[in-house]
Amino acid sequence: MNDCKDDFSDEVPSSVTVVQLTVPINEKTEEGKFLKHEKVTKLMSFLDTVANEADGDLQFASSSSLHPASSEPFCTDLLLDATTSKSSSVSAASNVFVDIKSKMIALKSQLNDKNKTIQLLQQNLEHSKNKQKDIEKALEASYEQKLQNQKKEFEHSIHRNLSFVDRLLKDKEKLSLQCDGA
Repeated sequence: MNDCKDDFSDEVPSSVTVVQLTVPINEKTEEGKFLKHEKVTKLMSFLDTVANEADGDLQFASSSSLHPASSEPFCTDLLLDATTSKSSSVSAASNVFVDIKSKMIALKSQLNDKNKTIQLLQQNLEHSKNKQKDIEKALEASYEQKLQNQKKEFEHSIHRNLSFVDRLLKDKEKLSLQCDGA
């Protein structure tokens, strides 16, 4: 591992070591195989080292969050530089999380609104059904009353007709007796 002091000297803190790969990406070895696996391994070990150093710096910063001489928050350039790459990925992930969270909140709000709407519609439907039943009962009672009145009227009419028929029969008998006796 070599310290990189070229173009990155003001971007990379002095405590972070940068691995420079000396083999070009597609250079073949004597066996004719590409060295991609070896490069990937070196790159992954470098990233692990940087991550471990950044975690160590973060733990150090969190354990001594205040400078001993003052009550001001204590931040070093090393901490800021080591966490810059992590913070950019964290901020991207945080942005995605915030977007998803806001969408979830909006969806929950819509769901609650729709559930309230459904509940109100169900209540209105139940109220309408009850009103319909009341109207049906009132109409049934009204028609039953009309039917009873009509029945009484027909019975009265039948009784009157029967009494008229009885009177006619009596009158016929009287007339036939008068005709026979004369």
